[in-house]
Amino acid sequence: MITGIISDTHDNMMTLKKAVDYFNDRNVLHVIHAGDFTSPFTFRVLKGLRSASLASSAIMTATGSCCKNILTEGSITSRIS
Repeated sequence: MITGIISDTHDNMMTLKKAVDYFNDRNVLHVIHAGDFTSPFTFRVLKGLRSASLASSAIMTATGSCCKNILTEGSITSRIS
């Protein structure tokens, strides 16, 4: 089982796309995003992951609100609190 960990993407979409491709090319089963992306559009790139799960919590949005996110079995659920 391979687990990928990524952090501090800060909405750098080109680099994030490369990371998603890297994880997909290596059949990474689980991905943990340790935080620091600021815009919801980042999820569009993360939806490209073929991993079984993506976990992330306490992500600060551009507005400063906290966003709890989990991508499981190919679908993203996101709640702004």
